[in-house]
Amino acid sequence: MATKNPFLKRANEQHEYTVDHIQELRKCSEDPIYFIKKYCMVQHPVKGAVPFKLYPYQEKMIQAYHSNRQIVVLSARHWESIIPRYTTPNPYWVDHNGGYKSW
Repeated sequence: MATKNPFLKRANEQHEYTVDHIQELRKCSEDPIYFIKKYCMVQHPVKGAVPFKLYPYQEKMIQAYHSNRQIVVLSARHWESIIPRYTTPNPYWVDHNGGYKSW
């Protein structure tokens, strides 16, 4: 049987919120960047739970999502690996072992 997480509430369990809890909930709902920086973690295989660090462009995107109801973002996955292929005369890319391969 799996161990139970003491931080999770059971269904229909009553909880008393303090004024500080309500203020924190309001702050998190109004500012998603604050919520991410304070409460979101990334699981690292060696270091364990590590705080999630946002890049400046990610913060801009999150603010845009939060402040605009309808938004379209043109972005590509692994864009940094695509750009050198078309901007350099002799392109290289990094393989999964950390070495460089040429075309």
